[in-house]
Order: sequence, then structure tokens, then C-alpha cells
Amino acid sequence: MNGKKRRNGKVIKMNQTVKINAAVIIFAVILVYVIISIFLSLRKEPITTYKVSKSNINNNISCTGIAIRSENIITTDKSGYVSYYVRDGERISRNKTVCTVDESGNTLELISESVADTVVFTDEDYKNIRDTISLYKMDYSDEEFINIYNFKNSIDNKVLELSNEILMQQATSDNSVQAGLDSITASESGIITYYVDGMENLTPSTVTKEDFDKTTYEKTTLKTGEVVTANTAVFKIIADENWNIVCMITNEQAELLPENSNLKFIINNSNYQISAPYELIQGDDCTYINISLKKYMTNYVSERYLNIEIILDQYEGLKIPNTSITEKTVYKIPVEYMAQGANQSSTSVVYVQDVLENGEVTTKAVEPDIYKSDDEFYYVDPNDFSESDVIVQLETNNTISVSLLSTDVITGVYLANKGTADFVMINITKTGDEFSIISDNDKLREFDNIILNSDGIIENQIIY
Repeated sequence: MNGKKRRNGKVIKMNQTVKINAAVIIFAVILVYVIISIFLSLRKEPITTYKVSKSNINNNISCTGIAIRSENIITTDKSGYVSYYVRDGERISRNKTVCTVDESGNTLELISESVADTVVFTDEDYKNIRDTISLYKMDYSDEEFINIYNFKNSIDNKVLELSNEILMQQATSDNSVQAGLDSITASESGIITYYVDGMENLTPSTVTKEDFDKTTYEKTTLKTGEVVTANTAVFKIIADENWNIVCMITNEQAELLPENSNLKFIINNSNYQISAPYELIQGDDCTYINISLKKYMTNYVSERYLNIEIILDQYEGLKIPNTSITEKTVYKIPVEYMAQGANQSSTSVVYVQDVLENGEVTTKAVEPDIYKSDDEFYYVDPNDFSESDVIVQLETNNTISVSLLSTDVITGVYLANKGTADFVMINITKTGDEFSIISDNDKLREFDNIILNSDGIIENQIIY
């Protein structure tokens, strides 16, 4: 005996069987449902909404116009250094000196030295330079980069014109100076401009499609200080204030123009709208618009090509993406089957026959969702009826089965303000390439959220 007590050798084994009760089953089902829902939501493409805004769409036609004027080119009889004393675009009277040709090249240099300290530009002079720069920036495009050389010549010419005004005053007041210069005067009163481009003899009837190709257009700017040869152009006179703008458009665009009325248009994105008579000249595969004008010519005397925007109809309203627009089939209920609600309220109701369990036939009032109405029908939501319903007219007891009602298709979008896809009817006033303009209505307003892409969407579908 070692004095230690022997322990009882009996071992009691516990029952290890897991008991499955209702709570475990419910928890497992919920867990599986959550996992499946998460998986499906990750695979599901998210629904994007669009916030409705106000905007406008127009049918305006943008095109290039060619300015056609009565341009008289004046040439010189002698060779030498030319100097101009009249600003480009300025109107002068007949026999007034426009420029001089210095055969030696020394006469004007002496004058320049004597008046060098007096040549000061005024605020108006600087404004003319800034306007020339702004006009070039507005018309600039990478495709027509070559125009930068014409722009440079225009600026150089503008600065030299301003400087030479003082030189002209000195030259015309000194008889000894006049003896060394050959003065060229205006043969008639009119507007003076200093460029030639070979399009001076164009008329509205002789314009061709090739004339609109700016890549082949060559404009030569006439500048002070350049050497001219005998019988070459030194300036142009435009005596007639009447002028024309000829634009080339497609035959389809020509059909949009107003008949028997003036054409409304804008030149070079200006802030004022011009109205003038026009005529159409039919080409081989295009149409030419000949616009006749009696003013504004001096504003564009130094330009051959003009940016024209022809103003047509403009539509204002709510801006809707075309991808949001969908269609819905609705019932057409004859107006005689529509009645007022209880207590002569303004609510319109339809009475439908209802058969009770005991076979008794009664009527119940159904308040349908009415999308629109006319003199003959109310256009209502078919979801408010079943095909087995029978509509009754209480006054005459005439009946009509819902399954026999005529149908129509209306246009609408899915409103998403409440988290579900609620169909709302719309009236489209103008359709564009990507967006449409609709008229305001009580159901859809500015800042409402609609579903961006209606494809695959079911009405009353939960969005989020």
C-alpha cells in the first residue's frame, strides 16, 4: 500500500450529437439569402439617374459666307516705295490722296526723321489694333493656321497706317516734299481697303463650290514701305454700300429656310441679329443662299470669308436624354364611361362591376391614373385594371369589357425621385441628336431625377 487512494475507474461519456433546431435553420437561410443578394448586386449593372434641367435646341444653320462687293482696284503708273495715308476701311471723298509712291525712297525717310517725336497713338488707334487681334482670335482654327500670315500683315499694315497719318500731314503741307512723290488719289468716293485676293470680280451667280475652299485662298495685303512696280495694285475703292453674302448649304438645309420672308442671321458671332432678303441659287449638288444687304459692309470690308449663323426655330423646355425616353401601352376609355368621384369632386373615376363570393354583382369606383384626354377618350394606366374587369356606365347600364378597350402608345420617362421607376408621360417638342426638349408638365419638373437609360427597366422597379 503506498497510502494513495485508487480513483474510481468509471468514465462517463457525453453525448456529442449536435441538435439542429428551428433557430439554426432560419439563421442559415438568412445567411444564404444575404450572400446571394450581395453576389447578385455586385454582378448587377448600377442604374444611373439624370437630373432634369432647362435648356433649348435650335435648328440654326452654321455656314461660311463669301462677301461680294463692287471693288475697284487702283494701280500705280510708277515703281517705288509706297506709303498709305488713309486707314483701312475709312471712307474718303473723290480726288483725296490715298497713298504716295517714292521712286527714290529718301523723301519719306527725311520726313520721318523730322516728325519722329510726334508720332503718338491715340486711345482710338489702340482700340482699332485690339479689335483686329480679337477678330483673328475668334476665327482661329488649327486647320486654317495659314491665316496667321494674313493676320500678321494686317497688324503691320494697321500700325503703319496710323504712323503715316502724321507723315502725310507733313508731306502735303511742304511743296518741296511733294515734288519728290507721286500722289495717287481716289477716282471716286468710297471705302478704302488694302488687299487683293483675285475674287474682286465675283458675282452671286458666278460663285462655285471651289470658291469656298479656304486652303487655296490667297490674300495679298498691301503695306506701307513695300516696293511696288508699275501697273500693280496699290489699293481698292468700294463705292457702293450695297453688297451680298453668298453661303453654300445642303439641299436638306435649304428646305428649312422660311419662305417669302427675310432671313435672320448673325455674322462672326456678333451680338446683333440681321434681317435681310435672300434668294436661293440651285447648284449641282448643293444650294447657294444669296443674301442682299444695304448696310454693315464697312464692318467687314477687310474680310472675304464670314462665319454665318442662320437663325431658325428655337425650342425651350426641359432637357431629356434620348436614352431616357421609353414607351408605354395605355387603355383608351370612352369619355362617356368616365364619371366624377364622390361628392362631385374633380377626381375622375371609372365604375367596374365586381362579383362577390355569393354571386351578387356590385360596382366599385376605380380612380385610374389618367395620362391625357381628348374629346373622345381618356388614356389611362392599364395597371389599374385586370383584363376580366367590366366597365359600366351607371346612367345607361352600358358595359364594355376591359379586354375589348382600344389601346395607344404614349412616350415617357421613368421618374426616380422615390427610389422606384415611376412612369411619367412627356410631350416632346424637339428632338436632337442626343437630347430632346419637352414641354413643362405637372408630373416632371426641373431638378427631378430620371433614369438615364430606360432599356431593361420595368415600371415600379426598385432602383435603390
